[in-house]
Amino acid sequence: MDNRKGLVWSAVAVWLLLLASGVPLLGVLQAPIHGDVRLYHQVAKEVCAGQMPYRHRHLEYPPYAVGLFLLPRACATAEPDYQQAFAALVLLADALIKYLLLTKGFEQARGLSRFLPLALYALTVPFIRYFYLQRFDIFPAAVTLAAVIAGARGWWGWAGAWVAVGAGLKLYPALLGPVLWVVAWRQGAGKRFAVGATLALAPLGLLSFVLPWWRFLAFHGERGLQVESLYAAAVWLVHRLAGVPAGWVGVKAWTEVQGPLAQALVPWAKGLMLVATLSSVAFGCWVAAQVRTWSLPRLARLALVPLVPFVALNIVFSPQYMIWLLPLACLGMLEGRKWPMLWIALSTAVVPVWYPSPQFVTGFSLAQTVVLLGRNVGLVVVWLVLVWDWWQLARQPSAVEPGAEPLASAQPPQPQVS
Repeated sequence: MDNRKGLVWSAVAVWLLLLASGVPLLGVLQAPIHGDVRLYHQVAKEVCAGQMPYRHRHLEYPPYAVGLFLLPRACATAEPDYQQAFAALVLLADALIKYLLLTKGFEQARGLSRFLPLALYALTVPFIRYFYLQRFDIFPAAVTLAAVIAGARGWWGWAGAWVAVGAGLKLYPALLGPVLWVVAWRQGAGKRFAVGATLALAPLGLLSFVLPWWRFLAFHGERGLQVESLYAAAVWLVHRLAGVPAGWVGVKAWTEVQGPLAQALVPWAKGLMLVATLSSVAFGCWVAAQVRTWSLPRLARLALVPLVPFVALNIVFSPQYMIWLLPLACLGMLEGRKWPMLWIALSTAVVPVWYPSPQFVTGFSLAQTVVLLGRNVGLVVVWLVLVWDWWQLARQPSAVEPGAEPLASAQPPQPQVS
């Protein structure tokens, strides 16, 4: 009986902690409707009226996102009500991520370190509360987190399915597919991972017979240097300091830095992002082939290897992209160097320096540009440090991860190199 009471009180304490972590978000439930939510509502409204995305209108998201946009529409048709329903859905996903971070923290660590993943996430999110409840990026982030957790538990069929669902929502989780498949293959579960991914992608195959959903890719081919990207920040800095010609231009639903230098950089920037991302995927596969055993924090840190360059070196770097990295960084706090994970959290927390701000419409000040450029360069450094750490580990049999203390015997086994 005493044990049962203890479990009940523990569960109550956990839920109270999760509810308390969401309190800072309550103040933005009634925030003005952003363009993103307006787009989600419009797409859902058109689908209900028989007008299909990709055929009757341009849409920059993969088709599983459309199903997500339809969920709030089931209980709210007017735009203000739709926003409230969508915000409630985001809060549910937020609570799920926090619950997973808390429970996995208790499984993977001891003492106060158990609270590190939840604490870092809960302390960082309020800084981006202005747009946190009006972007759907938390859903692919939650799905990606679920894929990594499933893989760490050996549920490789589910891991493959979650990666595929995430790719159907926002595409970027597909970068983890090859890396996680190699980890699964090394554990004799590569077929299960592939079957899970195939089943989750089957609706896309069927949908392709009636809807040209692949047209969402063409939308992104038109984009230049979005103002928060590494390259745009560099161009705007030399514009501020040396008067190099550059313009601050609104294009469709985003803002770009344009001008001769910016235009010349676009193909090089795209090439750099592509090479860095694909080489990081290949490097992650090599690491996965070398290392035999995995703990959850280490799998999360490996997942960041292809994701960080895709974000930091992209010509498009929207404020919500940091949501993709934050849950994985919070789990990564439990092993290895902590400062790269803290930098990812800090890179999320500093977003309000420039967004939202009046200068986001007219052009960043010198101070904002310096902070933005420092944030982006720091993320590139984080990526290089992660690559270096994994390189060192994979080349040293039975070595612990560089920068980390050996784990106690109660912790998951250390990776061993074949």
